Amino acid sequence: MQDKDKLDFHLKEVSKNPKSFEHNFKAGEILLQGANPYAALAHLQQAIKTDPENNSAILATAIAFHNIGMIKPAFQLAEMVLKSEGLDKNLANLKMAYLLLITGATGHIDYDYEKIRQLSEKYYQDILKPGTKQFCYNYQPQHKKLRLAFLSPDLHTHPVGIYVATLVEHIDKASFDLYAFYNNSVDDDITQSIKSNCVKWFNTVQLSDVQLAETIRNEEIDIVIDLAGHTNKNRMAALLFKPAPINIAWMGYFSTTGVKEIDYILLDKNIYKQDEAALFSEKVYELPHAYVPTELLGMDVEPKTKCPFEENGFITFGSLNNIRKINSDVIETWSKVLNSVSDSRLLIKGTYLSNIDLQEFIRSRFEQCGLAKNRIMIEGRGSRNEALETYNRIDIALDTFPFGGGLTSVENLLMSTPLVTWYGDRFMCRVSASLLKEIGHPELIAYDLDEFVKIAVDLAHDQARLKAYKTSLKQKMLQSPCNASAFAKQFQEAISKIWTQHHGFA
Repeated sequence: MQDKDKLDFHLKEVSKNPKSFEHNFKAGEILLQGANPYAALAHLQQAIKTDPENNSAILATAIAFHNIGMIKPAFQLAEMVLKSEGLDKNLANLKMAYLLLITGATGHIDYDYEKIRQLSEKYYQDILKPGTKQFCYNYQPQHKKLRLAFLSPDLHTHPVGIYVATLVEHIDKASFDLYAFYNNSVDDDITQSIKSNCVKWFNTVQLSDVQLAETIRNEEIDIVIDLAGHTNKNRMAALLFKPAPINIAWMGYFSTTGVKEIDYILLDKNIYKQDEAALFSEKVYELPHAYVPTELLGMDVEPKTKCPFEENGFITFGSLNNIRKINSDVIETWSKVLNSVSDSRLLIKGTYLSNIDLQEFIRSRFEQCGLAKNRIMIEGRGSRNEALETYNRIDIALDTFPFGGGLTSVENLLMSTPLVTWYGDRFMCRVSASLLKEIGHPELIAYDLDEFVKIAVDLAHDQARLKAYKTSLKQKMLQSPCNASAFAKQFQEAISKIWTQHHGFA
């Protein structure tokens, strides 16, 4: 039975028995997996009413809340599961509760970095259970070039895949042999681009953690770059075997992993403060410029030369960040901006937003902050090129916080749209700030939320500056100290230095 048929069946049964736990829970699960978290909520909340102690239903409800930016109720439910489930009970529920908290904490302003570190290390001890695995690492290199492996489920048209595809195009193949261990079945142009730059490509979906670790060891990989952390379809457990001499975390997960077998984490001088070392279980290695390249593979859409306000007669603010990043604090701050700029609009585009009911729910949240619903424009994400074209309709982009933009910020600036961001208390809030510093526009970086509002409002009233940004930002990104080729050189220099410094493997 196809998912649609299953959903129709369960919805029909719910119509007969609205309080049915089984059918509400199953309908909610299917809707959640089908990228419709808002529609899933009503069924999952009814399931909890019917069976208040069912932790699987509680967790599914928490995930649905999280995916629409309702972080606080999501965390309250996840914390309930951790309190109710002992470590000898349902390991799957415990694991999911931990993962929701440690991955979602990056977007919760009330979870500071110390809480995130503690939660990550507790997950490492309680769930990953170090010490139960035997290290299979037995390194006797027979090769001259450094063997560098990317481990990820996201080597396709995904922020991680786009960054990696950009990077590997420019890596010096005379010095590095590139390998990929890919934990997904999606195969698109980005996948093929990465694959064409690799000496070997392994699909790991069918491999156990032991088999994956043995494959890495047998290929005599020198360094594994983990690009997933604790996110979906990660293979962190295989790295606990330490099948390569060095494991490095980069990019796919915006926090410390808490995993002792991850030796290093790559950050940059703009997003990392020296007094924050204790907040990372990994040793921090600072890249000299930005955390990611300021140039991207597959940017086929050109920015328009005119600002949208010149045609519309009003300022359009906008964001293409994931809806789960648009939490209550973001909505309150953005509303202050729009309420200070008469007749302005807000354009939001992204995952899950094709759902009309979710659109109305989001508008109602802005309305609670004094913003009329007709000033909020909401669209589903669409293709990558459609998303890029959207920046031609935005005068000023507003960053989310504390989980700020990553790829969206790079695309945003490459489309010559100015971006206002907050340099917050954790590195996932500073990626946009790092980009802006590198291209010479620190004036768009706020250091508190009142300043965020002021910068955005002042810019909205400065038409000359908006026009100047529109004609210059893309070129500044392409000519920055961390464009694609420059970033690749910095990246491979970092990898080479880590190799020579780490435990005498010179």
